Amino acid sequence: MQEPEDHLDFRVTKLPEGHTPQVDVGSHFETDILFPSRGELVAWARNVGKGLGFAITIRSSDKLEGGRASPRVILGCDRAGFYRESQYKKGWVKQNLRKTTSKRCGCPFSLIGQRDALCNDWKINVKCGLHNHVNMHLESHAFVGRLDCEERKIVQDMFAAGVKPRKILLALKYRNPANTTAMKTIYNERVKMRKELMTIEHQGLEIRNNFFEIMESASCQTVQPFMPNKLNGIPNGSSKKFKNDFKSTKWDPSPFEVVMMDSPLMLRNLKKAVRTMTMHKNKYFDRIRQQLPSNIWEYLASVLNVTEDGHCGYRVISESMNMGDDWGQVRNDLSNELQHREALYDDLFGSSKRKELIDSLDCRTIPAPLDKWMSMPDMGLVISSCYNVVVVQLSELHGLTFLPLYSPVPPTQKIIFIGFLNKNHFVGLRMSEGCPLPPIYAPWRRCRNQIAVPWEAIIASRLQS
Repeated sequence: MQEPEDHLDFRVTKLPEGHTPQVDVGSHFETDILFPSRGELVAWARNVGKGLGFAITIRSSDKLEGGRASPRVILGCDRAGFYRESQYKKGWVKQNLRKTTSKRCGCPFSLIGQRDALCNDWKINVKCGLHNHVNMHLESHAFVGRLDCEERKIVQDMFAAGVKPRKILLALKYRNPANTTAMKTIYNERVKMRKELMTIEHQGLEIRNNFFEIMESASCQTVQPFMPNKLNGIPNGSSKKFKNDFKSTKWDPSPFEVVMMDSPLMLRNLKKAVRTMTMHKNKYFDRIRQQLPSNIWEYLASVLNVTEDGHCGYRVISESMNMGDDWGQVRNDLSNELQHREALYDDLFGSSKRKELIDSLDCRTIPAPLDKWMSMPDMGLVISSCYNVVVVQLSELHGLTFLPLYSPVPPTQKIIFIGFLNKNHFVGLRMSEGCPLPPIYAPWRRCRNQIAVPWEAIIASRLQS
């Protein structure tokens, strides 16, 4: 088995036992490249170091503006500096004192990047190309495995979509095979995201509580003043007149009257909130209905909205076939269908198109790239033939009905309705009985088997002219 040092093409000086190794990687950083900015220089050095198994960090840097004419940046190994022992070994028990050891070993490796005062380009020079430790695997490295801004945005979006951390990590690895992010980093990012959401929610609750304190009748100054007993010294025979005066709105209000007047106001606010939530739900349903043919609006009973991750079309089929959320199994079934009935689908699509469809079904990453999405109407006949069901695709512009190519009509027929919204998302539709069906996909009549001909007669009464 080849040693990592030989594979990475740098020289390791073997010293007597008890001495530290000397790893020379200076030749890998010797270059005549001029970098337009300091950030690009640092990124280049880190990528080279990452390929060699070393983590490069910024040790010090000068101000870009208002400092020296040729600012510098000094790069070094992350294991530079002095080793720190465990505080338990030293017998220290002071609180708030870091008790773990460090991995620093005084590595002398150093690079100097400097900006040219004339052309403003940056160049890099090797001050010391030696490491006093061997290279290591950077998987799960705290510094190298950090997420950049774009990766952090991807993780947050996938968490919001309900994707599990393991699948998020697989998506990052698929996007960048050199990614060294560990599962712990994904979990930490989820904790940060939840804290931010809790902070926003806490601010909203605080505003709401402050509002209720203002609207609370007991906090008003008009409620608190002492009201003397008005019944003392009433002349005989005038109690009825006094009761009428006590009910007058011109009388000084008591706390009891203010509270009674405040209760109906709060009830009206609650009713308004409930009505607003109902209106939002109806608006969402109306937006979906507006993207479907108008003649089926009255038949639309409910909508099954699935995760928008590029697998939405196959998720709808999986849910409609009572397979749960096993969209991967649907992709496998359709791929086997295209491979086992090669002659049938070559006649329908052509050999190259059939291979493209098989390639589009080979995807397990989340989110799926655009070329791996479900292609309609191409996949319509494949789905219908594979599961022996009627598939109806509905969109704002048109609709199509797909029938099985080679299967007989079963005793009970199943119809799957799929809605295509915003030109990028599939949803499941549940329609009531008697819903009209769009025209049959024309290539079905050309490629169908004779045993599948009765399918057309079964749905003929519901087809649109």
